[in-house]
Amino acid sequence: MKELSDENLLYYSKHIFLDEIGTTGQELLSNSSVTIFGLGGLGSLFSMYAASCGIGNINIVDFDIIEKSNLQRQLIYNNEDLKKKKVDITFKKLSLINPTIQISKYDTQIKCENDVLNITKKTDIVIDATDNFLTRKVINRSCVNRLKLISGSVESFSGQIFTYFPNNNHPCYECIFPDLYDDRKSCAEEGVFAPTVGLISIKMIIETIKILLKKEPAYLSKLYMTNTLSNESNLIEIKQDKDCFCSTN
Repeated sequence: MKELSDENLLYYSKHIFLDEIGTTGQELLSNSSVTIFGLGGLGSLFSMYAASCGIGNINIVDFDIIEKSNLQRQLIYNNEDLKKKKVDITFKKLSLINPTIQISKYDTQIKCENDVLNITKKTDIVIDATDNFLTRKVINRSCVNRLKLISGSVESFSGQIFTYFPNNNHPCYECIFPDLYDDRKSCAEEGVFAPTVGLISIKMIIETIKILLKKEPAYLSKLYMTNTLSNESNLIEIKQDKDCFCSTN
């Protein structure tokens, strides 16, 4: 395991002071890898925390450009970044946040399972921060019986998180949503309350760090749902659907 340098010991000192993390835990993070699919509201905020918290290897995947309407909730970008590739700007800014980590960027659209598998060969956790059901289905099926997956989504004032572990009869994303298809307006046409995006992205990075530190995840086989307007939250236990893709592969 790669040990922390003196510079990193200072950088991560506030983590290291925590008994639940310490030097050993911070070294675990520094030797871990995550792949983030989607650099919109959730993915871009998640990536900033992943870098600042010292996850040592971060893959970022997106094919989109930055538009004016993104800036309300995608706080990694600003007006100078308009019309530029999200993956390029995110790479640049994460490198400034923490130059000691390894960042790999993929300017690509996910269309099939091989697209996911080629990027995630050495990944500990896959982060699905995409905004359409078709891509979510591809990512979910790529992870079934292979990779740990944390899925997050936000629409209007509502947010959701779900964690999947391979094997052991854990339910997958399709167990919750068996008919994954896009019958709604795109994110560009829907309203999104910016603070809800922040809340869900923070909960996703906390879940990720807990898993990388080998602690109990909060959302494994559970769907977390919240509404920031009504201030109501629910945690629903999910059982594996025996007719689902994940139980037959």
